[in-house]
Amino acid sequence: MRSGRGDLFIIVNVADHPYFKRDNLDVIVEVPVSIYEAVLGANVSVPTLDGEVTMTIPPGTSSGTRLRLRGKGINRALDSGDQYVVVKVVVPKDLDPTEIGIIQQLQNRKPINARADVLWK
Repeated sequence: MRSGRGDLFIIVNVADHPYFKRDNLDVIVEVPVSIYEAVLGANVSVPTLDGEVTMTIPPGTSSGTRLRLRGKGINRALDSGDQYVVVKVVVPKDLDPTEIGIIQQLQNRKPINARADVLWK
């Protein structure tokens, strides 16, 4: 048996988390909200590395909006990251004719040109 000094190599593989993504010291999580919560605003529970917190979804929030939780990312020495919550709006399925009519009335009163600022036009 030989004893003495030598190099020790440790290889670490980190598995993906089921819902958190990492970007340097920042953490990103997608949070589904109903179309009603997105339109009207709401307080929703959001997972963080330290447990759940309540976050305000401002009225009129669109799908894909990134909201920041300052200081809720990875902490390393003197640096700390933020957590970004990416809103994913969930719309109702299987609307009946009356409900479709209500949505069409809203569309007629408040039309939206959702692709007005796209690059391909």
